[in-house]
Parts: sequence; C-alpha cells; structure tokens
Amino acid sequence: MKSTLSEILEVEKTARSRIEQAEEYQKNVLDSMQEEARRILDERMEMAKKKVETNRAEMEKKTEDELLRVEQKSKEDLAALEAISREHNDVWVKELYERTLSDQ
Repeated sequence: MKSTLSEILEVEKTARSRIEQAEEYQKNVLDSMQEEARRILDERMEMAKKKVETNRAEMEKKTEDELLRVEQKSKEDLAALEAISREHNDVWVKELYERTLSDQ
C-alpha cells in the first residue's frame, strides 16, 4: 500500500512538473510570438516612414519645379507686356492726349 501511494505521489509530481514545463513552454512561445509581431510592426512602420519621406521629397521637388516654371512664365509674360507697352506707349499717350483735349 505504501509503495502504491508512493507511486501515485511520484506520478502526480511528474505530472505537475510536466504541466509546469508545458506552461513555461507556452509562455515562451507566446512571448516569442509577441516579440516577432512587434518586430514585424516596427519593420513595417519603418518602411512606411521611408515611403512617406520619399513621397514628401518627390512632392517638394515637383512643387519647386512647378513654382520655378510659373515664375519663369510670369517673367516672360511681364517682359512681353513691357515690350508691348514700350512699343505702343507713344500711340497711347497721343490718343489719351487727343481724347482729353476733345472732351473739353
């Protein structure tokens, strides 16, 4: 009877040990999975940040190029208007002078 009780206690002790090992293994697996999930998330976030930075740089370049194009076009248009003004200045002054005198 004593040996049967000892055997039962030994089996129970072995079972508890295995349960503890299984629980520890499960905890380690979960910790490992969580760490891997964090690593993947961090990696994806870093990739997203790089993509955003690349897109931002591209947009800034496009905006700057467009601004330079608009500035150049504005300078060309102003130069054309100034040329027209110089070309027709005498005619316009004469016409204004004549209209002013004819109104009086």
